Amino acid sequence: MKRIVFIDGDGTLWYPSKTKYNDVPWWVYENPQTKGNPLTHLTLIPNVKVELRKLRSSGMILVLLSTQPGNTKAERLESLMRKVRHFRLERYFDEFRAARRGPRPKGRFTPDRKDLEMLDVLKRRGIPKSQALMVGDSYANDYLPARGAGVDALLVNNFRHIEGSKWYNRVRRKERYLGSVLKYVK
Repeated sequence: MKRIVFIDGDGTLWYPSKTKYNDVPWWVYENPQTKGNPLTHLTLIPNVKVELRKLRSSGMILVLLSTQPGNTKAERLESLMRKVRHFRLERYFDEFRAARRGPRPKGRFTPDRKDLEMLDVLKRRGIPKSQALMVGDSYANDYLPARGAGVDALLVNNFRHIEGSKWYNRVRRKERYLGSVLKYVK
């Protein structure tokens, strides 16, 4: 049984309303027309709050762990918290972590990396990897880092373009919507 669920933000909980499921969500932070105020271009994925409420009521510890723009840890966390406040998601999560952009920011591949988030949370809370689940929409930023760190992962396939990718068939656990997470935590 799982005790803690890490959930990604961009693409898993919210996405750019202009492109919806047809493009990766990161573009909204880099496009000159949207990067000044990306909040006005983001919307929650339907039923997110309902599904988060279900996970909370099941007794799970929920950690929002999302790669965010910013040069410092404080800038990344502030970027994440602006979205959390905007969408009024504060009450659904026990903790908020903003990972840096780059190779495998959420899981650990080498013991000398001190800036990675997932295993830090588990260690601090005294929870073994076997009782954790990472839920996200990105193979490279969510699924692969979690598996590389020894944590179970679930790929939420919100984006139509990934089904044809070369790695998609290698993913063992994948679902179409966040609502399927409960069957992986029991």
